[in-house]
Amino acid sequence: MSVFASVRDMRARLGLPNQDDVNDAIEQVLLDATESLKADLRTDFARNTVADTFFVQSTLEYGGSVVRWGGGNVKPSTTAGAREAKLLLSRGFVDSGGADTIVASSTRLGLDDTALQTDLQDTESKNFTSYDYEKGYLRVTDFSLSRCYVRATYVAGFTTDGATPEVYVVPAAQQWLVQAAKIKAQIIASDNPLLSRDPDDRADSQRKRLSNQYARIVLDRARYLPMRQGRITDTVLTAAP
Repeated sequence: MSVFASVRDMRARLGLPNQDDVNDAIEQVLLDATESLKADLRTDFARNTVADTFFVQSTLEYGGSVVRWGGGNVKPSTTAGAREAKLLLSRGFVDSGGADTIVASSTRLGLDDTALQTDLQDTESKNFTSYDYEKGYLRVTDFSLSRCYVRATYVAGFTTDGATPEVYVVPAAQQWLVQAAKIKAQIIASDNPLLSRDPDDRADSQRKRLSNQYARIVLDRARYLPMRQGRITDTVLTAAP
């Protein structure tokens, strides 16, 4: 498993000596911090090509005629009026330059049949999709997807530096992740007598301050859609380069 900071950097942050037992404890703290961040953001960070399949119960309608595609082998197509479906992908940190495909069909089996699927990125020379790449939101507009299946295939996550433990290579725009991981590691380390030399009252005060810092960084970036459509499966297809 990979982490967001090296043992050496974290050891310097904590002001601790370069000792085997200290280094082992710091490595575990960094791993625990990554797991906590993964749970709080509801995403994995490893770089992979992923396929998510959704069943869209309904599409928000803003006027125009309503078209339903449920039951039967009908190929979805464009309809009049403004519509919107928001899908929460299984991963955040989607690679904006990675190869992706987004197809829809009235049946799940139709997702694998080019005759029954619609390419939402190239229908009548129009792309109906847009992303929030960092949060992993997919938005489909001006297209009725009510009771349709959608499959999004995309690349998400970060490469690593090849060290031991491997450290994620994070772009400048997502350096807040590194900061959050280090703060979380400090919070976890404060409960380990080997890594914390502060008296109990000072440790409690520092832990509260760090917890507030962590919350300010992470809460505004939480991956949550109150009106999201149901994801049926998410499948890691390959480890992406």
